[in-house]
Amino acid sequence: MWANIHLWAGVVLLVLLVLHIVLHWSVIDGFFKKHIKSNAWRTTLYLVLFVLLILSVVPWMWAL
Repeated sequence: MWANIHLWAGVVLLVLLVLHIVLHWSVIDGFFKKHIKSNAWRTTLYLVLFVLLILSVVPWMWAL
């Protein structure tokens, strides 16, 4: 019982996190454009952040 509640609470929070990132993408992008001038470094950072996001989502999909 508690395991299911914990699992679904985590899924809901992860979905809300992704939604939060999507809705605030212009702020996030503006911050990184201000602090990281190189397009190559910024692209690398975005790819690393995307991979971390995927790595946090994939285990949830296996648990369902």
